[in-house]
Amino acid sequence: MFYEFLGLPQVVLLTKIDKICPDVKVDVTRTFTSSAVSAAVGKVANIMGLPRARVLPVKNYENETGQVVGIDILVLEALKRCLDLANDFIEEQ
Repeated sequence: MFYEFLGLPQVVLLTKIDKICPDVKVDVTRTFTSSAVSAAVGKVANIMGLPRARVLPVKNYENETGQVVGIDILVLEALKRCLDLANDFIEEQ
């Protein structure tokens, strides 16, 4: 089943995950083991009527003075999923 709006697939970027979980604030690699992030993803998915796989947690660069590999990985993974969805949509057209 495709979750679309006006014929386009939807995805939600859940930002500022470090604000909802102190563990993620210390170490962004804890994103997918954090119960607080998992609960937020579930809540957003329910509100938006999307599957959990369409809600992608990312951490914003805010106070960092340089690049952080963990943040980059989250953002790149979200971008990859968005591009995969777009590719699937285009192939179906």
